[in-house]
Amino acid sequence: MLDGVRLDEKSSAAVAVTSWHDQLYLAWTGTDLHINLASSPDGREIVGKRRTAQRSYTQVTTSTGQSTTTQTIALAPSLAVSGERLYLAWRGGDSALNLLAAEQSAYAAPVTLAERSGDSPSLTTAGNDNLVLAWTGTDRHVNLLTLAGDSSSMPVPLSGAETRFEEAKSSHGPALCSHQGHLVVAWTGTDRHINILTGAESPYGAPARLEEARSGSAPAVCSHQGHLVVAWTGTDRHINILTGAESPHGAPARLEEARSGSAPALCSHQGSLIIAWPGTDHHLNVARLQS
Repeated sequence: MLDGVRLDEKSSAAVAVTSWHDQLYLAWTGTDLHINLASSPDGREIVGKRRTAQRSYTQVTTSTGQSTTTQTIALAPSLAVSGERLYLAWRGGDSALNLLAAEQSAYAAPVTLAERSGDSPSLTTAGNDNLVLAWTGTDRHVNLLTLAGDSSSMPVPLSGAETRFEEAKSSHGPALCSHQGHLVVAWTGTDRHINILTGAESPYGAPARLEEARSGSAPAVCSHQGHLVVAWTGTDRHINILTGAESPHGAPARLEEARSGSAPALCSHQGSLIIAWPGTDHHLNVARLQS
């Protein structure tokens, strides 16, 4: 079912993948917490890899009796194409959301937004090539923000374009895509079930809860050949994929050869559905899903 390859690169969190200029582009947080960018002409080799100055992580402090421990946890970046530019989004160590045009210098200063997140953000492109950013706030509610810009400037938030979904709470970052002219947001609820909200523009309807989809990490979502596709890492660490997630939907497929401790990533590329994930050994994997 999968035609893929295990890459030499390692990631400490989920990987981001998108299609741009007839190539696959990947972004991931390395073991040193720095975000890396690379392209792949065929999904089998990495070229043009660069390590950026940006880092994405959170710190979690736990107390047990008289002992206090602080753990640093890597977070995943996100990629999206708007106009002729490839954009990178991530959550910094201070919980701020950041945005950078990926073709800029590895040491260029990012645009830091006022919004704060508890986890990794997600990017996509909506109508008029506007970027849309989704994130889980520090209160665990899922939020949406539309940003406008042009090819010569960094996008800026549109006035009144931020939406906080009262019914959407998660301990992980949401997933986001544009499908048939509408925004789709997917997230893992606090009960570990995957939820999907199609037509997330205000006013929006009720989300659909996938009873058969449970995960301990964020889902992935993309539009491919007219169908909405959702992927997630199950509680048994196997990656699952559901093609045609619009209700009513069929049964998900469990990918026996794909296991991960993190969320998968999806994109549509040259007529193929691409899935990427860090394996349980942290090595990056990229595969085309065979029908």
